Amino acid sequence: MALKKNDKIIAIAGVLILIIAAVSIVVLYYPEKKENKEVTPEEKIFSVTWTKTTKEKTITGSVSKKTPYTEPINVTIPSTDLVGVLTNVEIQLTWNDACTYGLRHNKGLDKLTAYIYQTGGKPSDPDVTVGEGNSTFPSFEINSVPTLDQVTAIDIDAANSIIKENFSGKDKASFDTKITIKYGEKILRPLKLLKEKGDSFDLKITYTYYSPVLKEEDQAPPEESTPATAHTALMVTTGSGIHW
Repeated sequence: MALKKNDKIIAIAGVLILIIAAVSIVVLYYPEKKENKEVTPEEKIFSVTWTKTTKEKTITGSVSKKTPYTEPINVTIPSTDLVGVLTNVEIQLTWNDACTYGLRHNKGLDKLTAYIYQTGGKPSDPDVTVGEGNSTFPSFEINSVPTLDQVTAIDIDAANSIIKENFSGKDKASFDTKITIKYGEKILRPLKLLKEKGDSFDLKITYTYYSPVLKEEDQAPPEESTPATAHTALMVTTGSGIHW
């Protein structure tokens, strides 16, 4: 049946409306959807190995009757290590009386008393020596040895950031000191007492720390498909109704 002129116009107008609507959807909606699409980077697994390092440094100080030694001891791992965990600090004090007298026996020996303790802690029993000394204070345990052995991140920089965040502030320690001297010369020997200017000493600090080494772990190989057996292959390739 032939369409009337008005019916043809209406049909054409309907088709045009559908075409315009379709084009609008493609031009307006689809780019916006594509633009908002975010791709999440795939995370990788990094193994963490902790390397142990022990270093030493020496501080030289002096003490007199009127001026005790109270300088703090600060221990920080080298800046070349981006992050590290300080675990142990050992402090050794050595000194020798600089002013004594006597031919067969030393006289006028000074007595040195030393307190060294971690900042914020309480002083323990002092180390007391006469004439000379070579003493090692009890070892200071700062942090536990780190046990983290694996990190998941999108890349090596992100993995390092996770390590830094977890172990921030564990790379240093400070200690308070109080070292005093009592002269051995008696007031009855004023000339000997005038020669006494105090004594010097060395503090050797030995410290141990651990620094991380990160390595990306190899990804597991894809699972291999099980090869078809002769029986299976035969059943696949055989079109008849025979079964084996």
